[in-house]
Amino acid sequence: MTRLTTLMLCVALGTIPATAFHETSQAPQAQSTTRLVPVTGVLTDAAGTPLTGAHTIIVTLFDEAEGGTALWVDTLPVTADARGRYAAHLGSGLALPLEIFHSEQARWLGVTVDGHDLPRTMLAAVPYALKAADADTLGGKPVSSFLTTGTDGTVQRFDGTALDGAAVDGSGVAGQIAKWSTATTLSSSVIAESASNRVGVGLPDPTGGGVVDSVFSIKNFDNNTGFAILNETQQRRFALNTTANGGWLLYDGGNNIWNAGLSQRAGNVAIGTTPVSGTKLTVTPAAGGTGIFVNATGSYGVWGSTANGYGTIGQASGGGIGVYGTSDTGYAGYFVGKTFISGNLGVGTAPADKLDVFGNIRVSGCVWNGTTVYSGTCSSDFRFKKNISAFAGTLGKLSQLQPVYFDWRADEFPDQHFGAARSFGLIAQDVEAVLPELVVTDAKGYKAVKYHQLPFHMLQAIKELKTENDTLKQQLLTQTDALKQQLQTQEDRLRRLEALAGK
Repeated sequence: MTRLTTLMLCVALGTIPATAFHETSQAPQAQSTTRLVPVTGVLTDAAGTPLTGAHTIIVTLFDEAEGGTALWVDTLPVTADARGRYAAHLGSGLALPLEIFHSEQARWLGVTVDGHDLPRTMLAAVPYALKAADADTLGGKPVSSFLTTGTDGTVQRFDGTALDGAAVDGSGVAGQIAKWSTATTLSSSVIAESASNRVGVGLPDPTGGGVVDSVFSIKNFDNNTGFAILNETQQRRFALNTTANGGWLLYDGGNNIWNAGLSQRAGNVAIGTTPVSGTKLTVTPAAGGTGIFVNATGSYGVWGSTANGYGTIGQASGGGIGVYGTSDTGYAGYFVGKTFISGNLGVGTAPADKLDVFGNIRVSGCVWNGTTVYSGTCSSDFRFKKNISAFAGTLGKLSQLQPVYFDWRADEFPDQHFGAARSFGLIAQDVEAVLPELVVTDAKGYKAVKYHQLPFHMLQAIKELKTENDTLKQQLLTQTDALKQQLQTQEDRLRRLEALAGK
């Protein structure tokens, strides 16, 4: 069986320059023994028979056990003994670059003899050899790559020769970010960093002496702009400054004026004004302007009245939504919709229920509660349904229900918002007695009828009536056929009697 004995890698101190490998060896050069890697092995032919005597082998270092990239190649003369054993030194012909071993990746030695490739063997390092090779370098670089500072402040090369250019000089304040005050002098800038990793511009303590606990703080130098963003022409199109009342001033570079911006005080926010105590958001538009504009075609967007406690969103000519607070004076029906703080919404009227609409309702889809259909065009494909079962007989039950006319006790139950006009319908207790699944009871014990389910029970009743009618029709036809047959028989007998009497 083809084999290669254990290899030993010894890497001596120091570094050598990277050398491109060649397919043929160069003329032997004087090599330091610390740059040689001793290897031993056994030479065999393709059949596994040991080779003896003088041979020339090709040694190659690979980065993989099979295939991979050839990192170094050399040709060495060796002499094998009677068992095919030989000894050689890698690097005795072509120098062996130590850069090959700087990586932690394994290296594999391949040997070719008489055109026959022997199995590759992984190289093993002698302990400490690789580290020792780097002892006269700093991070793999020679000391000549580094600079020192002379006693006169000049920058020198490692050999003591001066580097062109003046020395860097200057002084600063601890915690201040350095800046170039001249081309060769460093000093403190206006930017400071505290021990708690806070940054300040214009003040050495970003907390302002404990006034604020900010990670980033800016102190104005001219009581004007605290923060600015310049456009291409360096005009202050946006700038920010604080005011005495805690608000922000925004700078309009086009008109060269400061405008009141956003203010905040005690949890209350204001736009264009000082926050009003007890009011979470206050918006004050300019004279004749709009606070929050919603529709560009309307006369105004959002406005309100403290006296009446209402506001509007939309156009002055209608089509908006009225948002009412404590009162509803002077604008009933003026806007399409209104909402009360009680949570009810009215469209075209003051709402008496969660949703109150005055006028037509157009629905293009389905009206349902997620389980039961009330009205509209709704999904009903059998592929959406399971556990399908037919209605039980309901004709007899429906016939027990009695539609009635009645008047609501609106004055006794004002919270129900019953109308004053005479109405009609069913009595829930009567329905519950025959069709309890159509009746629900609220937390106070009052009952309600699921009127939207009545049409389906009526449809079932119609089917039952049709079945009964079809049965009666069939019975009537059968009886009619029998009577016709009897009449025909009687007529036949009568004719026979008449014939006998004539004789």
